Amino acid sequence: MSKIKYEEIIRPYMEQGAALGTAVAVLQNGHLAYAGGFGTTSVEDGGVPVNEKTLFAYGSISKTFCAMLIMRLVEEGLLDLDRPIVNYLPKLTFKDAKNGPKVTLRHLLSHTSGLPMAGKYWGPRHPESLGESVIEQVSQYDFLSAPGQLHLYANTVICTAGYVAEAVTGKFYDELVQEYLFDPLQMNTATFDPAVVMTYPLAQAHYEEDGDLKVVHRMPFNVSGNPSGFSYGSVLDLANYAQMILNDGRYDGAPFLSLESIVEMHQPYGHLFIEGAAHPFSQMNTGYGLGFQVGHYKGIRSVRHGGMNLSNNCFFDLFPDENTAVITLTNYCNDPVLMEMICALYDEALGIEEKGLLYHPKPESVEADPAELKNYCGLFLCVEFGQLVNVKLSNGTLKVKVDDNEREMVPIGNGRFYTEVTPTFRQMIQFVHKPNGDLDYMMMSGAPYHPWSIEDRIDTSNWPSWVGLYRDPTNHNPKEVIDVVYENDVLYFSEDGEESEGQAIGSATFLTHIGLVEFAFDEQERPYLTIGKATRYFKS
Repeated sequence: MSKIKYEEIIRPYMEQGAALGTAVAVLQNGHLAYAGGFGTTSVEDGGVPVNEKTLFAYGSISKTFCAMLIMRLVEEGLLDLDRPIVNYLPKLTFKDAKNGPKVTLRHLLSHTSGLPMAGKYWGPRHPESLGESVIEQVSQYDFLSAPGQLHLYANTVICTAGYVAEAVTGKFYDELVQEYLFDPLQMNTATFDPAVVMTYPLAQAHYEEDGDLKVVHRMPFNVSGNPSGFSYGSVLDLANYAQMILNDGRYDGAPFLSLESIVEMHQPYGHLFIEGAAHPFSQMNTGYGLGFQVGHYKGIRSVRHGGMNLSNNCFFDLFPDENTAVITLTNYCNDPVLMEMICALYDEALGIEEKGLLYHPKPESVEADPAELKNYCGLFLCVEFGQLVNVKLSNGTLKVKVDDNEREMVPIGNGRFYTEVTPTFRQMIQFVHKPNGDLDYMMMSGAPYHPWSIEDRIDTSNWPSWVGLYRDPTNHNPKEVIDVVYENDVLYFSEDGEESEGQAIGSATFLTHIGLVEFAFDEQERPYLTIGKATRYFKS
C-alpha cells in the first residue's frame, strides 16, 4: 500500500482537529509499510512540524517494556514468573503479612496482585529511587484482594517488577532496558533520560486555558516510576519493537524472545468483564496479559497498550493473526475525532470492508431470578475512583445509583448486567463470587467495587486535628499538596485550586474529588492520609 494512501486517510481528520501533532506508523506482513508525521510539536515559538523521528512521551506503553525485560530475564533463568517476589527482595516486608508473600511476577505483570493504583508525574530522580519507593511505599499499601483474584490496573505494581529486575542483575532499570530492549531492537532514540530527550525534537504536552492551547513547561520526571510510564521515543522506535513481536520474537533475522514467551504474554490473566460494551475500543481491552491489553477489533484479535502522559495520548496496537500493527502518537488530541482516524487506519491496514467506528449491539437480555437479585443489593465502593454506588431492587428490577443518576440494570446472565448511560455508552456489570459462593465484589466498567457498610455512628472527634497541608514527601511537584479545612462540622479537601466537600462514609474515610481519602496515624503518632489505600501524604 502506498504512502500516499495513508496520508489521504490521515489529513482530513487532522484538518478536523484530531490532534495538534501526531506520528503514525503502520506495519503489514510484519514490516514497516508507512511512517509519517502531521501537525506541530508546539503552539509556541520553536514548534516544528512533526515527522516520524519526532519524540513523544510514550506513557504506559512503557509497561510493555518492563514486561518484555522480565520475560528475557526469565528465559535467561534469572527469574521465575511464579516465584514469590519476596524471595528476590529480602528487604521487602509487606504491611499485609498474609497476602504480601504470595505476590509473584505473574501477578504484577497482569495487574492481579491485589495492590491498589498509585503513581505521580514528578518524583525522586536519583538512580536508587525505584528500589527505595518499593521498599518504603509499596510495602505499606493495603491489599484490595488476595493475589490472583482481581484485575486492578496499577502503576506501582509494574514498578515493583522493575525493581525485581534490578535486584537480580545488580543494574539500574534504565540500564537494563537499554541493554535488553532498546539496543538490540535498534530503538535508537528511545530513552528514559530527559537530558537525552531535550537533544531531539519533542512533541510538547499542552493544556487549554480560556480557549487557547499552551505548552506545559514542566516535563514529567520520576525515576521511581520509570517502569510504568516515563519512556520517550519516536514512532519508528516503536515500529521496530512491533516488528519483533509480529515476527514471533525475532528482529532483523536474530532471535530476541522465544515464540512461547510471546504467546504467554498475550494470554488473558486479568479479566475486566466488559464484553458487551458499546464502543469498539472497549473490546480491545477485555483482558490483560503480561504487560499487554488483549481483546479484539471487529472480530480480529488485538494485543495492545495505550499510553497517556499529561496531554500525550498514544496507541500501540498489534493484530498478530494479521501480522499487522498501527501505532499512533499524539501530543494533544480531540478524542472523538482521533478515535475515528485510528479506526480508519485499522480498517485500511486490515483490509476491513465495513469501515468506520462501529458500535456493538446490545447484549440480549434474559429473565433473572428475583431471589438471586436480592443477593446483589447493597453499597459498593470503588477505591480507585473514590465512588460509592447503591444497588437496590425495585419492582423486581435491579437499579444502580451512581452519584445522582439511577439506571436500570438489564440482566444478561450469570450475574452479568448492563446499564445504558447513552445510546453509545453501556456500563457492563459483573458480580464476582468467592470460592465459597459469597459475593466478593462487583466489576463495573472494568473497575472493582467492593461491598461497603457505612458506620452507624461516625465519630467526628478527630476531624479538627486533621486540618492542614498534606504532602507526599517523594513528590517533587510543589503544587500537588492537599489542603484539608474544617468548617461547620465538615471537612473540605482542595488540590491545585479545586475543592470539594468530603462525604464521610466512615469516621476517617471520605469520598472526595481526589479519590478515596483515609486518615490515620503512623508509629510516631503523626497524622497522614492515603488516597486510594496507597501513597501516604503526611501533614506538614
